[in-house]
Formats: sequence, structure tokens, C-alpha cells
Amino acid sequence: MVVVLVNWLIIFGAALIFGFGVAGLFGKECRQSVGSLDLLLAAGLVALDVYAQVFSIFYKVGARACLALLVAGIVAIGFYYWRKSFSLKSMAAFLGKISAVQWGVAVICVLAAALLTAQSPGVYDTYLYHAQSIRWIEEYGVVPGMGNLHNRLAYNSAFMPLQALFSLKWLGGQSLHGMNGFLCCMFSVYALGSSHVVKKQPLQLCDFFKAAMAVYIWLNREVMSSPSSDILPMLLVLYICAKWSEFTEAGIREAEPYAFLGLLGVWAVTVKLSTMACALFAVYPFFVLVKEKRWKTVLGYMFSGAAAVAPWAVRNVIISGYLLYPYPQLDFFSFDWKMPESVLTCDSREIMVWGRGIKDVSLYDMPFREWIPIWFSGQSVFYQVLIVLGLAAAAGVVMLLLKGVGQKNKGLHNILLIFVLSGLAVWIFTAPLMRYGVVYLLLPVCIVFSAIFTQGRRGSQFFSWIFFLAFMAGGIWTAWQEFDRDNLVGQEDYEWRETAVVEWQGIQIAVPVGSDQCGYHAFPGTPYQQVLELIGLRGEDVGSGFRANEKYFEKRLNNSGREW
Repeated sequence: MVVVLVNWLIIFGAALIFGFGVAGLFGKECRQSVGSLDLLLAAGLVALDVYAQVFSIFYKVGARACLALLVAGIVAIGFYYWRKSFSLKSMAAFLGKISAVQWGVAVICVLAAALLTAQSPGVYDTYLYHAQSIRWIEEYGVVPGMGNLHNRLAYNSAFMPLQALFSLKWLGGQSLHGMNGFLCCMFSVYALGSSHVVKKQPLQLCDFFKAAMAVYIWLNREVMSSPSSDILPMLLVLYICAKWSEFTEAGIREAEPYAFLGLLGVWAVTVKLSTMACALFAVYPFFVLVKEKRWKTVLGYMFSGAAAVAPWAVRNVIISGYLLYPYPQLDFFSFDWKMPESVLTCDSREIMVWGRGIKDVSLYDMPFREWIPIWFSGQSVFYQVLIVLGLAAAAGVVMLLLKGVGQKNKGLHNILLIFVLSGLAVWIFTAPLMRYGVVYLLLPVCIVFSAIFTQGRRGSQFFSWIFFLAFMAGGIWTAWQEFDRDNLVGQEDYEWRETAVVEWQGIQIAVPVGSDQCGYHAFPGTPYQQVLELIGLRGEDVGSGFRANEKYFEKRLNNSGREW
């Protein structure tokens, strides 16, 4: 656990330093707006992720990447002092505004999250491809045609290079996996520490989003120790909604703070495509800035968005040969490492049918009215109740939206409602797997609950405090019960998976025994040995990349080399 806390301290410092500069690009309003510390950290994470992705394109993400980041951080601090943008006095003033209750919330969240993060990852997909993806970035950065060896590497979540940057394997010999824990800790402190319950003020819509964020983190606490790419995009959706509400409730009308949330929305899409609706948040500030003819700010806004997307898109092309995997329709390149179109088509349909609960690729075009009851019946009772509540609440959101149309002071709020409905619709009609988008069911519930409960009543405050205290007590108790006392100092390493070593074209490839998981330690690995008969090296070693042979293109084969 101590190692986890040190790792988090490094992440926190780096995010704060670079976030201060990034937030400044969006104006003083972004730095001085509601809850500025969380904005700075979020901005810093975007900057660090872009840096890690760019570095990975040219070199492995390890000691040199961290050293360059350290030098850049020192230069940035000196620049801030020179410009008088930051001082110890301003930091002391900020810390002085934090109440004793907020300090207590922060300490409890940090300890609880650290206890859970110190464990070994237990998420299935971590040993299927998350760990392998991070290992590739640590060892090589990015290699042409990696997707041919292991198709799931082509998912290329922008979150993976960021995790590799702070795994610090070069420093201690063990690849740390604490980034999700840090994010859960950060968003928990934000959700609970900045709520109006703690401030003893009337409840607002943002408080319901924050409550949903805290509950979501607690329900997914086993992911804290895993490098999974599922939890960050869901947290970003909740955070953007909560922050958007904070801005509107605080009467902030300037475009810059909303522009930064739009940038976060664009970044979320690069982390997980299931958040594609988040890109809507970037539209409003763009049109406002254009309308006001603030061309310099518009160009800066567009550059920031391009900077967030460009390295991710480049990595997509290098890994799979396509601009966006698994969508073969976006076929603009003819590199020799391009993955077969049939693999992408099968994979995209497989994601769709698994999300819909039918799990048969041949049924990908099953009509909505036929697969929706199959999907619903396959959910647990808890999720079935949530689905009913979410869809019923969505109808309420539609009525609120219709009521607010034409009201001048409801414009920003209506944008939020449009996003909530759009996100829910996109999720349901594409691949409604719960871990891909359960928050889209929570969002309309939050909005309707906020509209129903009278804000400012003593009764509401009383029950809010009961929920708050019970949640905090339950969180720390659960964390302590699930904590392994052997991890008090260190962080438990990735579990080993049984693999066999196959000699292939002069190199050794790990193949799982009795499963499709190679884990972290067996590297490089492929989940399907049959694929090795269909691909070849582009050069003399794995660093040269992989390409599919003619046989792979001649037949309609999937990612495991089988016909479908």
C-alpha cells in the first residue's frame, strides 16, 4: 500500500504541474472556476496521456520518458514562478479554504482506495489483453501490425500509454498497476468532498451526479487494482455531467470552462469508443467562440482537440493499419501490416452481439424487437430494475427538455439533457453491455430525482447526511475487509497464467494453456496459436512488426484464424 501511495503522489504532482499550464490555455475562468483542483488534475491527465502516446510512437515508454517528463516539469515550475502564475502563498490560501470535513473525506478516500489498489488485478480482460498492451508499450512503444498477433491490442485505448508511463517498471522491476486506483480516489474525493451536503448548502443536480459517481466507484471497486480501460470513460462521463451542472448552477456563462469539458469529452472517446456521445459537449463552446469571433481562442481550442486525437489515431494506424479499429469502412491506407478486413468485421459484430446478449455473430442483424427481450432477461435483477428506472427516467428527461426548449436561461442545461438522451440511445442501439455504459442509465435517474426532491428542505439534507455517512463508513469497512495484510508495504504483482512457449520464425511466442489469457509476464503472447500460421514477421525480430500472409486474406477468417 505504501508503494501505491508513493506512485499516486508522483501521478498527482505530475498532473497538477502540467494541468496548471493546460487549464491556463482555456483562460483564467477555467482555473478559478468551481472546484479548480479537480479541473487541474483532469487537464494534467489529458496532457500526460498525450505525451505518453506521442513518446510511444517513437520509443518505448520507460525511464527516458519519465526523465524527460521530470525535466519538463522542473522547467514548467520555473516558468510558472517567472510569470507569477503560481506561488506558495496562493497554494496556502487554497488549502486554507478546505474544511475539516473535506480533509476527513479526502483521507478516508485515499486510504480506502489505496487498500483496494494494493491487491493483484482480478479482471478477466486484464490477463487477456490489458497487461499485454501495457507490456508492449513498456518494451517497444508501438509496433506495426501488433493487431495481427493479438487483435485486441488494436483496441488501442488511449489510457494504456498513460498507465505504462506510471507503471515505473524501470525503477523497481515490477510494473505497477495503480492508475485506476488513483482515478477512483481522485473522483471519489471530488464527488464526496465538493458536494453541497458537506458544504451544508441546498442540494443541486450536480450532487446527484456526484452521488452516482461515488456509488459507481464502490460497485466497481475490484477494478481499482486493474489496468482496465472500462472505468475511466464511465467516470469521465459522470464527471463532465457533474462539472457542467456545477458551471451552470454557479452562473458561469463564459465559453472557456465549457470548452475544457468539451476537450475532456473528446479525450474520453479516445479512451473508449462507447463514450462517443461525449463529443457533443465540444460543439457548444466551439459555436459560441465562433459567434464571438474569437479566432485565436478557436484555433487554440481546435489545436487542443487535435492534439488529444492525433497521437491516438496514429497509433491506431500503426497497430492495425486502419484509422479506427474495428471499423473497416475507414480504410485509407495500404500498409503491409494492415489487418484483414474480415477480422475487423467479425470483431465489430462480435462486440455488438455480446453486448446484446445473443453471442452469435451470425445474428448480428437480428431486429431490435427480437434481441431486446433476450438482452433484458439475461441481466441480473439489480440491472433489470436499473434498466426500468433508467428508461422511465429518460421519458421524464424528454419532458423536461421539451419544457425547457425556448427558455433562454435553460440553454446550457438543455445541452446536458440532450447528451443524456443521446448517450443512452447510442449505447442501447449499439452494444448495450453494462460495463460499456451503465452510467447512461444512471444519468436520467439523477436528473429526475433532482427534479422531484425539493432542494434545500431539512428532510433532504438529513437523509443526504445519513447516506453520506453510511457510504463513507461502508466504504472504509469494505476496503479493510477485502485488504490483504501482506500488501501493507508493496503492491501485489500480476498473477501468472499458464502458457507454453512456441518457437516461431526464430523467436519465442507465448501461447496460453487451457484459456486465452497470457497475462503480463509471458511476453510476447497471442491468445490463439493458429494465428501464427497466418502471419509473419516484417523483419528479423518482433520490433519490426507483424503482417498477415495471403492465406489470411483469401478466406473469411476471424481473430483466432477460424472461418466464420
